[in-house]
Amino acid sequence: MTGPKVNTLQDPSQQETFNSVSVGCPEGFSSGYVRWDTKDNSYSRCNQASGYYPSGTYSTDIKMDFCCRNDSDPSIPITLPRDQPLYLVRNNGSKQCQQVNGMTSKEEYITWDNANNSQLYKNYKITSDIHPLVNVTSDFDITMYFCYYYK
Repeated sequence: MTGPKVNTLQDPSQQETFNSVSVGCPEGFSSGYVRWDTKDNSYSRCNQASGYYPSGTYSTDIKMDFCCRNDSDPSIPITLPRDQPLYLVRNNGSKQCQQVNGMTSKEEYITWDNANNSQLYKNYKITSDIHPLVNVTSDFDITMYFCYYYK
Protein backbone atom coordinates (compact mmCIF):
# COMPACT_ATOMS: atom_id res chain seq x y z
CA MET A 1 0.00 0.00 0.00
CA THR A 2 1.29 3.44 -0.87
CA GLY A 3 0.61 6.07 1.73
CA PRO A 4 1.79 9.24 3.39
CA LYS A 5 5.33 9.75 4.59
CA VAL A 6 6.03 8.86 8.20
CA ASN A 7 8.16 11.33 10.14
CA THR A 8 10.28 10.43 13.13
CA LEU A 9 9.07 12.12 16.30
CA GLN A 10 11.69 14.27 18.00
CA ASP A 11 10.15 14.23 21.48
CA PRO A 12 10.24 10.88 23.31
CA SER A 13 7.15 11.52 25.45
CA GLN A 14 3.79 12.62 24.16
CA GLN A 15 0.10 11.96 24.27
CA GLU A 16 -1.17 11.29 20.80
CA THR A 17 -2.50 8.84 18.30
CA PHE A 18 -1.83 8.61 14.59
CA ASN A 19 -2.67 6.20 11.83
CA SER A 20 -0.21 3.34 11.63
CA VAL A 21 1.52 2.16 8.51
CA SER A 22 1.93 -1.40 7.31
CA VAL A 23 5.36 -1.72 8.95
CA GLY A 24 3.93 -1.26 12.46
CA CYS A 25 4.24 1.33 15.18
CA PRO A 26 7.44 3.16 16.14
CA GLU A 27 9.18 2.36 19.41
CA GLY A 28 7.24 3.72 22.40
CA PHE A 29 3.86 3.46 20.65
CA SER A 30 1.26 0.73 21.02
CA SER A 31 -0.93 -0.51 18.21
CA GLY A 32 -4.67 -0.08 18.44
CA TYR A 33 -7.74 -0.07 16.25
CA VAL A 34 -11.29 1.17 15.82
CA ARG A 35 -13.74 -0.86 13.77
CA TRP A 36 -17.34 -0.67 12.68
CA ASP A 37 -19.78 -2.49 10.44
CA THR A 38 -21.03 -0.37 7.56
CA LYS A 39 -23.50 -2.96 6.30
CA ASP A 40 -27.03 -1.70 6.84
CA ASN A 41 -29.80 -3.84 5.43
CA SER A 42 -32.27 -0.94 5.36
CA TYR A 43 -30.88 0.24 2.03
CA SER A 44 -28.35 -0.82 -0.56
CA ARG A 45 -24.85 0.61 -0.50
CA CYS A 46 -21.28 -0.56 -0.72
CA ASN A 47 -17.89 0.64 0.49
CA GLN A 48 -15.31 1.99 -1.89
CA ALA A 49 -11.75 3.03 -1.13
CA SER A 50 -9.35 4.71 -3.53
CA GLY A 51 -6.37 7.03 -3.33
CA TYR A 52 -4.68 7.43 0.04
CA TYR A 53 -6.55 6.08 3.03
CA PRO A 54 -5.56 5.03 6.54
CA SER A 55 -3.94 1.67 7.19
CA GLY A 56 -6.55 -0.95 7.97
CA THR A 57 -9.11 -3.30 6.46
CA TYR A 58 -11.91 -2.03 4.24
CA SER A 59 -14.79 -4.38 3.42
CA THR A 60 -18.27 -4.63 4.96
CA ASP A 61 -16.44 -4.02 8.23
CA ILE A 62 -13.95 -1.16 8.44
CA LYS A 63 -11.00 -1.53 10.79
CA MET A 64 -8.59 1.43 11.03
CA ASP A 65 -5.21 0.78 12.64
CA PHE A 66 -3.50 3.35 14.85
CA CYS A 67 -0.33 3.92 16.84
CA CYS A 68 -1.02 5.39 20.29
CA ARG A 69 0.83 6.59 23.35
CA ASN A 70 -0.22 8.37 26.50
CA ASP A 71 2.83 9.01 28.63
CA SER A 72 2.91 12.76 29.23
CA ASP A 73 0.82 15.85 29.85
CA PRO A 74 -0.72 17.06 26.55
CA SER A 75 -0.22 20.69 27.66
CA ILE A 76 3.57 20.19 27.35
CA PRO A 77 4.36 20.89 23.66
CA ILE A 78 6.08 18.31 21.48
CA THR A 79 8.07 18.95 18.31
CA LEU A 80 6.73 17.77 14.95
CA PRO A 81 7.48 18.93 11.39
CA ARG A 82 5.69 22.25 10.76
CA ASP A 83 6.01 22.63 6.99
CA GLN A 84 2.35 21.67 6.39
CA PRO A 85 -0.86 21.36 8.39
CA LEU A 86 -1.44 17.95 9.98
CA TYR A 87 -3.93 15.89 11.97
CA LEU A 88 -3.47 13.76 15.06
CA VAL A 89 -6.27 11.62 16.41
CA ARG A 90 -7.28 12.34 20.01
CA ASN A 91 -6.12 9.60 22.34
CA ASN A 92 -8.72 7.84 24.46
CA GLY A 93 -8.62 9.45 27.88
CA SER A 94 -7.12 12.71 26.61
CA LYS A 95 -9.09 15.78 27.65
CA GLN A 96 -7.41 18.07 25.11
CA CYS A 97 -5.30 18.12 21.98
CA GLN A 98 -1.58 17.53 22.40
CA GLN A 99 0.19 20.89 22.10
CA VAL A 100 2.75 21.11 19.28
CA ASN A 101 5.58 23.68 19.22
CA GLY A 102 4.85 26.54 16.80
CA MET A 103 1.39 25.30 15.78
CA THR A 104 -2.21 26.08 16.70
CA SER A 105 -4.69 23.25 17.17
CA LYS A 106 -8.39 23.01 16.47
CA GLU A 107 -10.58 20.12 17.66
CA GLU A 108 -12.67 18.40 14.99
CA TYR A 109 -14.65 15.18 14.70
CA ILE A 110 -16.11 12.83 12.10
CA THR A 111 -19.14 10.60 12.63
CA TRP A 112 -19.36 7.45 10.50
CA ASP A 113 -22.62 5.66 9.88
CA ASN A 114 -22.68 2.19 11.37
CA ALA A 115 -25.03 -0.75 10.99
CA ASN A 116 -28.08 -0.02 13.11
CA ASN A 117 -28.24 -3.39 14.83
CA SER A 118 -27.95 -3.32 18.60
CA GLN A 119 -27.74 -7.13 18.77
CA LEU A 120 -24.51 -7.01 16.78
CA TYR A 121 -22.74 -4.91 19.43
CA LYS A 122 -23.43 -7.12 22.42
CA ASN A 123 -20.43 -9.28 21.41
CA TYR A 124 -18.65 -6.93 18.99
CA LYS A 125 -15.45 -5.26 20.14
CA ILE A 126 -15.37 -1.81 18.52
CA THR A 127 -11.92 -0.81 19.84
CA SER A 128 -8.74 -2.45 21.04
CA ASP A 129 -7.64 -1.80 24.63
CA ILE A 130 -5.47 1.09 23.43
CA HIS A 131 -7.30 3.27 20.92
CA PRO A 132 -8.26 6.75 19.73
CA LEU A 133 -11.03 8.67 21.47
CA VAL A 134 -14.36 7.48 20.06
CA ASN A 135 -17.98 7.70 21.09
CA VAL A 136 -20.75 5.40 19.98
CA THR A 137 -24.08 7.16 19.43
CA SER A 138 -27.46 5.74 20.44
CA ASP A 139 -27.92 4.31 16.93
CA PHE A 140 -24.37 2.84 16.99
CA ASP A 141 -22.67 5.39 14.72
CA ILE A 142 -18.97 5.97 15.47
CA THR A 143 -17.65 9.47 16.27
CA MET A 144 -13.86 9.90 16.25
CA TYR A 145 -12.11 13.05 17.50
CA PHE A 146 -9.19 14.73 15.74
CA CYS A 147 -6.80 17.61 16.36
CA TYR A 148 -5.99 19.75 13.32
CA TYR A 149 -2.66 21.63 13.53
CA TYR A 150 -1.65 24.67 11.48
CA LYS A 151 0.84 27.58 11.70
